[in-house]
Amino acid sequence: MRRLRGSNAVKRLLIIAAVLVFTSVTGLSQSIDGKASPSYAPAYYSGTQSEAPRLVVFPPGRAQVVIPLPLPSLLRFSAFTPDGRAIFATINTIESPRTDGHPARLGPPRLIRVDLGPVRVSTVADLVGLESVLGLVVAPRQDKILFTGAWKGETSCNLFEIAASGGDFKMLLRNFGCGVGGISPDGRKMLVKRDLGLAIVDLATGDAVQLGDWLGPGAWSPDGKWIAVLRIDPPSEALRPRLSRTVLIDANDLSLRRDLGGESDHSTIWSPDSRYLLYSEWSGRCLGHDALDPGPTPLTLFTINVETGKRSAVKGSHCKVNAYLKIGWVSLDAVQ
Repeated sequence: MRRLRGSNAVKRLLIIAAVLVFTSVTGLSQSIDGKASPSYAPAYYSGTQSEAPRLVVFPPGRAQVVIPLPLPSLLRFSAFTPDGRAIFATINTIESPRTDGHPARLGPPRLIRVDLGPVRVSTVADLVGLESVLGLVVAPRQDKILFTGAWKGETSCNLFEIAASGGDFKMLLRNFGCGVGGISPDGRKMLVKRDLGLAIVDLATGDAVQLGDWLGPGAWSPDGKWIAVLRIDPPSEALRPRLSRTVLIDANDLSLRRDLGGESDHSTIWSPDSRYLLYSEWSGRCLGHDALDPGPTPLTLFTINVETGKRSAVKGSHCKVNAYLKIGWVSLDAVQ
């Protein structure tokens, strides 16, 4: 090996060393299974009449971070943005306050945006003409919010769309049903519960392709390769828990499926890089758990490494989550 002489050689070595140190520092963040990961972490939103609204984040290798949210009222339906930097949600508005002998009269649902870094709450739009909103999802490009709801005086749910800026509020499909699910990366299709199972619905025509019975909530991977769904045991007359397992479906060949296991999975949420699934799981180790009727009993957050199938508990989340809380991935850049 040729020896390096002189001040120029020393400068070259210092530059190389600086590059190596910078590369190591930027890659120090560790994922749940010990590998380098992008700057996002599992989180959940919580808020009740007796507990102030907050966001709880579980950064890898660090203690949980609790972020108070100065909301005007409790969130009704909510969804994290795909980049993990904001939450879109609906809240109730009051048209006339409660008086003696008369309950408060609700106004139209209000769509709000909660930015996480720094925390800032802003009104997107009042959804005038709607009685209620019963499901909400953010489009992959984050330029639109899709939601289901009913017009005043009607009971059937329609599918609506509004721009993230609050403009272009319109109905997409009438009598769509009240549930919403994951949207394909191109924004043209949605996973929706239909009959006893799950279907892919074309948002332009309403045409549906059934994926099978006893399949629960589903989500498209951001890279468009996979659809993650929950497979739920059919009901039985026997008193036994209904198991729910996570299954991957090839988005390009719906007949190809891969079972990721599980017994009591709840929710399936893709990480922004399509490497992990975030879900919550019922456990008999949690106080108050009822295997036959879990309901809102405590859950623990887990992640699945999609490539290896390895499941890992999210440190600090044991028995702290329930089925009524909203979980998702949050950008660590937004919550530092």
